[in-house]
Amino acid sequence: MNDVIEAGIDYLAMTLPIGHKAYPEWVTSCQHAIDLLIGAGNVPRVGAFRGYDGIWCGGGFTGQRDDGAYLHIPGAWAGRLWSTVHHPDAHYSRLDLQATIRYEEFDAQLAHKAYTAANTYNETRALRQRRKLRLITNNDGGSTCYVGSRTSDHYCRLYNKAAASGDEYYERCWRFEVELHNDTATAAATYIYEGHRSQSRAAAATVWHYFAERGVHPAWTREGEENAVLSRTTPPSDIDRKLAWLAAQVAPTVKLLRELVGDTIVFRALGVAPDEDKLPVENRPEAEG
Repeated sequence: MNDVIEAGIDYLAMTLPIGHKAYPEWVTSCQHAIDLLIGAGNVPRVGAFRGYDGIWCGGGFTGQRDDGAYLHIPGAWAGRLWSTVHHPDAHYSRLDLQATIRYEEFDAQLAHKAYTAANTYNETRALRQRRKLRLITNNDGGSTCYVGSRTSDHYCRLYNKAAASGDEYYERCWRFEVELHNDTATAAATYIYEGHRSQSRAAAATVWHYFAERGVHPAWTREGEENAVLSRTTPPSDIDRKLAWLAAQVAPTVKLLRELVGDTIVFRALGVAPDEDKLPVENRPEAEG
């Protein structure tokens, strides 16, 4: 049986004008979202984005300029924090929805088959209505099928999630994503907010329909949508990434140098060795009567 192991919002970018009555409250909500990213081990920094001055953290950003405030949050954090930052009057410049399916029998050629199916469907449409298709394969076993144009209101992609993430949790998984822009994104957010289904179920259903309307039929059922949940994996923090870099890039060299020149020299080079030249306080000249 093929299971939808997770589904939901995977990226959001939104704005609210400065004159809106809920503006101060919404700005506070955006800051709260960034605070949660900081609390998860991400390092904040002051910066700017498209004319907004604000704070970057964990790939997310919130800021203000003369005409209003802006927020974007990438990846699994978008789904987790969406209920914190959503406002019915906010404009979404981008909203990504995803559904990740684990196949009972993994098909490494799924992106190729999706490309063929989308191309076959394209041929039934008038030339001016045909969607742009791309298929990209990598030498690590990864492959991605893109349907549509990145500049259009909706853009679909299907890719080998296990190969893309390198995470064992996603073994035998393919991810179906839909990237929505502007009015289409705002309408989708309203649909999810005002509907009577969970974010994950609404996202899975929306993703299924977008792909099906393009000739690609995802292999999950309504039951699969009902059982979909938000991402169970914890997005890596800045600290996690730095520790992983140390383990992969620095630790082998440190281990070798410790064997060759000893701990003291290595730790001094790293700037973490104690200063052995310091005298105890009671022996320092300034400590004498």
